[in-house]
Amino acid sequence: MSIITTVMGDRLLEGHVHPVYHGRWRDESGSSSLHRSGPVDYTDRMTEQPRFLADAMLARLARWLRVLNFDTRHDPSIHDPELVQMADREDRWLLTRDRALVKELRPSKAVLITRDDPLRQLTEVVEQCELDKPERLFLRCLVCNTPLREATDREIRDRLPPSAENYPDTRLYCPHCQRLYWPGSHTQRMTRTLARALPDWFDR
Repeated sequence: MSIITTVMGDRLLEGHVHPVYHGRWRDESGSSSLHRSGPVDYTDRMTEQPRFLADAMLARLARWLRVLNFDTRHDPSIHDPELVQMADREDRWLLTRDRALVKELRPSKAVLITRDDPLRQLTEVVEQCELDKPERLFLRCLVCNTPLREATDREIRDRLPPSAENYPDTRLYCPHCQRLYWPGSHTQRMTRTLARALPDWFDR
C-alpha cells in the first residue's frame, strides 16, 4: 500500500495512489511524467514545455510564469473539482496552496505551493518541475495567456502611446484581448526582477 506525501512530508491519505516527491507527482516506478526532448524550433518548444493551471490564490504566480512563456491558465471562478478535471484533461501541472484539494481530489500532477511571495513561489515551481530557462521572455499575453504575434502597422498606430514610439524593437499583439506589447522600461524592470529571483538562469 502506498502513502501520498507532500513537500512537507506529511501523510495525507492511505491507499493505492501516486506518491508526490518534492511536490511533483510521479508514477510508482519513480519516473517523471514531464517529457523533455532535444533542441527544436522555438514555436514547437513553447508547445512542448510543461503547462500549468494555477488556482485562485496564485494569480501573480501565473503572471510571472507567463512572462517566462509558460502556458499558464488561471480562472478564479472555477471551483476545485472542475479545476482538477481541467488540469488532468489538459495535462497541466496544477499549482495550488490548498492542501485539502491535493488530499481529497488527487490531481494527476500537482505542485503544492508553500511560500507566500510570488517570486519565491516561482522559484519553487522552477525547482520542483525542473524547468529550463526559456529562450525568450514576454511572448505570451500576461492577462489572458494567449501567445503573442507581431503587430500590424494598423494595430500599432491604433494602440501605441506616443511615449513608446521611440522604442525600436518589434511590437507584439494579443489577438484575443487586443493588447499591444512593446519592450519598454516595464519589461526591463521585470527582467531585472527575474534575474534576482532566478540568478542561476540569468548569470549563465
